[in-house]
Amino acid sequence: MSTPLLKVRDLRVHFATEGTVVRAVDGVDFELRAGETLALVGESGCGKSTLARALVGLNPITSGSAELEGRTITGLTRAAMRPFRRELQLVFQDPYASLNPRFTIAQTLAEPLLLHGKANRDNVDGEVCELLGQVGLDPELRGRYPHEFSGGQRQRISIARALAVEPRLLLCDEVTSALDVSIQAQILDLLRSVQQKLGLSYLFITHDLERILNPMLPAEMRSSRTRIGATRGSERLVAPSVRAGRESGCAKSLFVRRPSVAPCRVPCQSTAARRAVGCAVGFRAGESQGLRAGSRSLCRDTSVRGAAGREGHA
Repeated sequence: MSTPLLKVRDLRVHFATEGTVVRAVDGVDFELRAGETLALVGESGCGKSTLARALVGLNPITSGSAELEGRTITGLTRAAMRPFRRELQLVFQDPYASLNPRFTIAQTLAEPLLLHGKANRDNVDGEVCELLGQVGLDPELRGRYPHEFSGGQRQRISIARALAVEPRLLLCDEVTSALDVSIQAQILDLLRSVQQKLGLSYLFITHDLERILNPMLPAEMRSSRTRIGATRGSERLVAPSVRAGRESGCAKSLFVRRPSVAPCRVPCQSTAARRAVGCAVGFRAGESQGLRAGSRSLCRDTSVRGAAGREGHA
């Protein structure tokens, strides 16, 4: 079997705050192969974005390993990490926050091209125009600033910036969650067409299982392997497919608590019941607190730990 494009083993990211340790990511394992789309699904706050930021070197990794085609990318200096940034890029959740408001779009896209030697001063403007065309934007807009674009346009610019260095793997961190439904469809279609054209791999991070299961997601991007973002001790709550993922305890909790306009008829689960189905994330609906099933309350059960690893989840 060929070497995975990305291989993560027992990855942990911990933060020390006010005399305590927050286990933001606590023992994550997965593999992603070339040309594949892998969905990483979990509730908000379970450590998905922290994991993505750690893989590109924006958050320090406490322990564990990550390899890009057999080459380690953990514990590297900024200089040693730079060659890997050409192959591994992150598209952030908030396109406005991730763009420098003082830079025009031309400057934003030119910076990685020049930094990684993909263009020089003489031809960089042509490369910028090509990138904008690749994501469906008029190159004539390159002299504008981020605040002059809509949310969907800004996300296209963020994707163009990630594509500038010709990566092999894109980490897509909730890339549609800040957009309305019609724009979400456009961004997903853009990602599909770029993947088909360039043969990219995607780590598609989302808290929304509908984003993975909904027909709006092009068939080529519906992951045949879905990872639910949770661990409990040495047990890895992973599923070989979306269908099988429905049967894992963690995934059941995600499916059960999808938003619905229909009255909620799901009975509240006790701690023992949640343990019985293997839920390690902390989907809490406490009848004793007068909350409807599906509502979120603070978990005081310290024996069940989610991917974020905190002693209870909000």
